[in-house]
Amino acid sequence: MIEVNGVRIGVSDNTFVMEFVTDEAKALYQSNKEHFKKGFEDICNIANEDIKKALSQAVQSTDKA
Repeated sequence: MIEVNGVRIGVSDNTFVMEFVTDEAKALYQSNKEHFKKGFEDICNIANEDIKKALSQAVQSTDKA
């Protein structure tokens, strides 16, 4: 998991999760849920693309070996 400013983002049971570990982070989320949801979706999409690229490169490396 990665933690920044009281917010953890990681993977649990093959699913991306966002967890708030401080009261301040929880309060910020409550005051602006849509902003957090959009940011979380963006992070998940970036991670998914990076994973796809890495897997594709791994397959190509295996094919060449």
